[in-house]
Amino acid sequence: RAAAEDEVLNLDSSDFLQPVSLDLKRTLWDMIYTANRSESQKLCRSICRAVDRNLNTQAQRIRGASFYVLKGTSIPAVLLEIGVLSNATEERRIRNGDYRQQVAEAIAEGVKNYAQETKIMEASR
Repeated sequence: RAAAEDEVLNLDSSDFLQPVSLDLKRTLWDMIYTANRSESQKLCRSICRAVDRNLNTQAQRIRGASFYVLKGTSIPAVLLEIGVLSNATEERRIRNGDYRQQVAEAIAEGVKNYAQETKIMEASR
């Protein structure tokens, strides 16, 4: 397992039988996605806590999705929906530059908190 985690995934390598089967590619990407999913969820929770605290809101729901931008990463990844333009109240907020700045700062705080928590956890291992 340790060797597999340290190796770079190169699907174009001659190590695989050519042509590489689509099922094999899907399986390998699913393994990468699964490994990152737990950390992505921790990152998402950290961001949501910071946004909720700084903007006096409550995260609606944390969901998973198999979008390529989430699956195709080798690091934790999240997509954030900050508002919906079809909702008049949310649209007014999003149009406000001060609000967008607060959102950006809250997201940055959440990422920073996640990084600090991760560093602390790694140090205690």
